[in-house]
Amino acid sequence: MKISKATLKDFKELYKLGLKTTELKVNFSEPFMEAEEFRRRILDKNHIFLLAEKNKKIIGFICANTLDIDRPLKENWSCIVYIAVDKKYRQQNI
Repeated sequence: MKISKATLKDFKELYKLGLKTTELKVNFSEPFMEAEEFRRRILDKNHIFLLAEKNKKIIGFICANTLDIDRPLKENWSCIVYIAVDKKYRQQNI
């Protein structure tokens, strides 16, 4: 397994994984996040966006925000926004 920083070239595959991760949905009629907002988070310097790959296939991601408007975060802290692992790879220490 390989962990690396997400880039825009990974966007489509990452967003597709987010869409099929039912635990991320707020309700059944809307996506977990609008595509453009998701894309911005990959590029935003205040977000940490990492992906997990196995055999060159994206199997998971984590998105964390280092800037919390409601509660200033202490130095070197971040707030997890999303964590997703493809169902086929869960419970495998991803």
